[in-house]
Amino acid sequence: MQYWEALKLCIEQHVMVSEDLVEKLTPGKELSDNEERNRILEGIAEVCMQQRQYHLATKKYTQAGNRVKVSVQCEQDAAMRDGVHGMRPRYRCSCVLERHWRRKSHVSG
Repeated sequence: MQYWEALKLCIEQHVMVSEDLVEKLTPGKELSDNEERNRILEGIAEVCMQQRQYHLATKKYTQAGNRVKVSVQCEQDAAMRDGVHGMRPRYRCSCVLERHWRRKSHVSG
């Protein structure tokens, strides 16, 4: 799917995401598979987190319906802004994206 390829390019080529780019990467509600749409939204959010674009990440997690992730990310964001040490931010795009690529390589391999 083109969404995943675009996210992969953002990571590999160190493309900084902007609000405009994030909106262009966001699949429309016409995508028939709602679970896939939510996975894509969470993948976008993870890229945003990696680049410390917390407000964009929060927006995408919310659109994906992942309220737990939103609350954790907001806490981390506040801790980073306030200079509280000891909270470990999660910037790696390991969850959604790697699961997608692993699943895709098993299917094609």
